[in-house]
This record gives sequence, C-alpha cells and structure tokens, in this order.
Amino acid sequence: MDIILANKALAEQGVIYTDYSLDFDTTNTMDYKLTATRAIYDKLSTATYLYIPGTEYGGIIDSIAHNTSDDSIVASGRSFRGLLNSKIIAPDSGQDYKVVSGNLADILDSILADNNLDYLYMIDPNLTWITLSNYQIARYCSVLYLLNALETKTGLSLYLAWSAKYHKVVITYRQPIDWTSKSLYVQTNITTTKTSHKVNHLVCLGSGELKDRMRIDLYADTQGRISTVRSIVGADEYTQVYDYPNAKDVDDLKTSGTAKLKELIADTPLKVEVRDGAYAVGDIVGGYDDLMDIKTKATISNVVVNVENGVISYTFTTS
Repeated sequence: MDIILANKALAEQGVIYTDYSLDFDTTNTMDYKLTATRAIYDKLSTATYLYIPGTEYGGIIDSIAHNTSDDSIVASGRSFRGLLNSKIIAPDSGQDYKVVSGNLADILDSILADNNLDYLYMIDPNLTWITLSNYQIARYCSVLYLLNALETKTGLSLYLAWSAKYHKVVITYRQPIDWTSKSLYVQTNITTTKTSHKVNHLVCLGSGELKDRMRIDLYADTQGRISTVRSIVGADEYTQVYDYPNAKDVDDLKTSGTAKLKELIADTPLKVEVRDGAYAVGDIVGGYDDLMDIKTKATISNVVVNVENGVISYTFTTS
C-alpha cells in the first residue's frame, strides 16, 4: 500500500513504498503519524499532503520531526476529516443563522468554496437527489460538524475517499452496510452478560434533615415497570439509596428517582470486538452467542488504521 506525497497544488512529489509505518485515527483524534527513514525527507519537505489512494487515510502535513537517535523522520498532521473540523461556518452578515435550501451537492459545494477548500475536496455530484429546505446550520460550527449533522438529517453515513479520477477527496453519503444481513453476515466476537439481580427498590431522599427529610420509595417489577408498589421481596429485593438533596418537591424527587432507577435496571451493553475487515464508520456489525442465545448489533464509530510497510491492520470502536 503506497503513500502518495503531494504539494499544495496537489502535484505528486513522490511515493513512499517501504520502510515506513502510518498510524491513522478516523473520527476520534482525526490525525495521523507517519514514521519513516531519513531517505524520504527531501520528498516530505516539499509536500503539503499525503494520502493512500482510494481511502481517506491521509491529510495535511502539519509538522515534520527528525529523531537523531535512530535517524527517523516523523510527519504528523490533521486527517482530511480533521482539516474539515478546523474550518468554521459563520452566519451570513446581519443574520442570526446561515440558512440553506436546495440540493445537497450544490449546498455543500458552496460551503467548500466559501472556506477555500474546493481545490482539495469535492462533493459527490450524485447527491443532487437529496434536498434541504430552509435548513438552519448551527452558529459557528465546523464544516465537519455540519457534515456529521447531515448524517442524522438524511439517515446516511458520511464517507470520504481520495479519488484518482478527480484527484481530490470526494465527500459523499451512503447507506451504511449492514454486515449482519443474511447475504453479508460476518460474525464478530462478543462478550455477553446475563444479570439475574439488579436494583429494584430505590429509596429516594430529597431535601430536609433527619426525620423531616423528604422520601419516596420507587420499585421496579420483573418487567421493568416502575411504580410506588413493591412487587419483589425477600432475597430478590435489591435496595439502594438515591441522594437528591436539591429536589424542589416530591414530584421533582419522583421524576429524578425514576430516571435513576431506569438507568440502574437498563440492560448491560454487550461488548463487541470486531475482527479485521473492510468496515467503514457507520457500518453495522453483529454477533451471536449460541450458549446464552443472545444476538447483538453495533455501529462502527471509529477506525484506527496501522500500515507497516504496506501491510494494513485495523482497530474498530463500536457504539
């Protein structure tokens, strides 16, 4: 897997084939670190960007360091998402908010141009089928914030990749791939836990002191329904105290206590460990525990990529 170096005009300055490692974080820190031998310094010193074609693995070169102990060169910087995260969308002059209408491709093309990014990024021209009407953009948000917000608006996943055809980073939206579907099913490793006993009696204490302190008892039944009626007793009753001294009145204490008890009886999230695969942020993965007969799904929320001399490996985070 080759790394292309390009100058500010996106003209190629060289290719790194071997003797390097690249660490790339997609959505968390949104940055990268390239470590290589000093032989690449001349190429790096004239470059502004680096990228792996067909992927979003790359970005702007923010710094270059030289370690004399091992004579290594370290280039680091913001990823292409990270660069978008450092560009701000301001309301139009005299307006409280920037409000946009039209097809999504034209709207985003205009925003890229406003931020002088249209030389580096382009919007997928096929996004004209998505339209917005009087869409209010958050004040002084980043370009990436808007792109992420549009995921919720459209129900699609944001996807970036360096295009050899356009010689730019193409921004698009696509349906997340559900790897749990029958035609694509991929089993991931999961850790499942069945909890027999959870807190089902919450003693809620509000304002006041000693015998005058406000109190209400809340109970959860075997179906998870919460009321002031005890239905589970003996060893199966699991009691905990909830301290809320700032409660305004009994209704406030009951509302807050109910929310707390719901939190305590909620199912324990399943831990999903994703194997290496061609997954992207937003894709859906899942697993099945045949012993406990539990199925689960999770969404890929981050991909950390490591490339060692052309060999790529992934670490996935799910939510």
